[in-house]
Amino acid sequence: MMDDKSNNSKAENVGSANNFVHHKSCGVLVYRIENKAIEFLLLFQRRSRTWSFSKGHTEFAETEKETALREIYEEIGMKVELVNDFRKEITYRLKSNGTKTVVLFLAKQNGKVIMRQDEIEEYCWANIDKSCELLAHENYCSILQSAQKKILEVEQRN
Repeated sequence: MMDDKSNNSKAENVGSANNFVHHKSCGVLVYRIENKAIEFLLLFQRRSRTWSFSKGHTEFAETEKETALREIYEEIGMKVELVNDFRKEITYRLKSNGTKTVVLFLAKQNGKVIMRQDEIEEYCWANIDKSCELLAHENYCSILQSAQKKILEVEQRN
């Protein structure tokens, strides 16, 4: 399930009856233009052993955007400015008893990647096709397609 809700609501992780848990993570799709091609920053997560984006769980009373900006700085040492009017959300079932919602924002690369070795094993820049091959959840491809469309709009204005 993908959603475009434009809110800046407080993000939360909620537990409920029967140990069913709903997790919420927020993050950033970082992109760059290399040789006139759009590339996305993918991170290989040490714990889950999957490729993903910079994202993480919210801390008490953080907004979605605050969480996303904190996570990108903590994981790859980059401070970014989010692209206006881009917020995508997917929800999927976890192997354990629960669901996870991931809210993603978009930002252009600003500085070098400085990996936090305890969380991130490696990173790569990849075009949309390679990104879709590597990413753990197929729903991320539709978000990347929306991101690519938004990037083209933004870059044409600049």
